[in-house]
Amino acid sequence: MYHARETNGGISQPPPPKQPPRTRQQRGQDFEDYVPRRKIHGQRTVDFYSSAIRHVTTRLKHRNTPYGHHVAPHPYWSKDMLPAFSTPFNPSTALCTQWVSTSFHPDARGNYTRLPLANLKWAPNGRRLLCSTGRGEFLLFNGHSFGVEVKTVAHEDHRQCRAITWGNISDLIISGDDAGVLKLWLPNLVLIAEFDSHHRAVREVTWAPLEGKFCTCGQDGSARVWDTNAVGTNPEHAREEVKLEGHGGDVVTVDWHPFNSLILTGSHDRDCRLWDPRTASCGSIAALQGHAQSVNCARWNPNGTTILSASKDCTVKLWDIRMVQEIVSFEAHSKSVERVEWHPH
Repeated sequence: MYHARETNGGISQPPPPKQPPRTRQQRGQDFEDYVPRRKIHGQRTVDFYSSAIRHVTTRLKHRNTPYGHHVAPHPYWSKDMLPAFSTPFNPSTALCTQWVSTSFHPDARGNYTRLPLANLKWAPNGRRLLCSTGRGEFLLFNGHSFGVEVKTVAHEDHRQCRAITWGNISDLIISGDDAGVLKLWLPNLVLIAEFDSHHRAVREVTWAPLEGKFCTCGQDGSARVWDTNAVGTNPEHAREEVKLEGHGGDVVTVDWHPFNSLILTGSHDRDCRLWDPRTASCGSIAALQGHAQSVNCARWNPNGTTILSASKDCTVKLWDIRMVQEIVSFEAHSKSVERVEWHPH
């Protein structure tokens, strides 16, 4: 029997009773309820200026040599990497062959939901990456830390946005969705104008060389030329300047000549066509016929004399517009070729 003893303040309280031992089921429940604390660490940051500074400091020593400057395949030699434009004799140095980082952005509840991306576009200065999701959302990523800076619902009713272009001079963004609606944005994703362009989905948008105009193509079988100034001042009454009609199917790709008034389009009718917007009422200038199935993508060479076209027939064809004929056909793919791009330099 417990005997109370006196202290300076009175009689002390008896000790608390011993708790019974916890069962195995109770211990397992405690383990399931345990939430590990996330490690706090700094986000990875990539500095794109180091290669440019390296080029400036060594360009007098490494001039246009036939072999150029090569970097060993080890992370230690990453400090000696040069930008792509400094090695035009070796364009393979600009090919990305390794995975670097994965970026996720949580929703309002903190959940990470995977969504298909419809398009990606880098800003002209390389500091931002604009992504459009299958729900009509825009995600603006920081190109250095790969974090999301801005997230907004760009196109309502979850309309997919497959057409995005970023101006090199005006720094404006143009987007088009599956309902045929075009929108103009500032670099911080502030909406400037919105208007209807095509009766069906917009597939691609391309800027003119001086960015006073831009051209769109859609699944209604046409391509249209628009005036940027007219759209910005009076968006509700915006009408196209020129309508390019002549394809026998959906026009899925469009590209403006690097420095001339010449537009390239590709369609599901297996043809690529050249247009002069000043005489578009007379029809196309030339038709490049050679693919066995629909054309998925067509791009001008930066020198403006040759064209690459990718098709569903698993081939990529090189065309010379000076002779308006096919030069070579690349037949290494086993499935449909969806996209094709030229080396920037």
